[in-house]
Amino acid sequence: ATINIIRDGKVSEKRKISIPETVKGVMECPNPSCATRKLGASSIFTLENRSEMTYRCYYCERVTEVRPEYLTSPK
Repeated sequence: ATINIIRDGKVSEKRKISIPETVKGVMECPNPSCATRKLGASSIFTLENRSEMTYRCYYCERVTEVRPEYLTSPK
């Protein structure tokens, strides 16, 4: 995806963006036995499959697709 930066009504800059390799604290692991749920550990996920947008939990290693219900709200 590309983000266009507009200044004074004109495109002044274009930035390419992509999904990150690692995400921390923005997604909940759906595994009820995961350390993030049982012990309150901060969530950490690493990219498993870019085309399917799936991430692997650092603690329980469950592969999870990015879904709105797994995203956490700012505290």
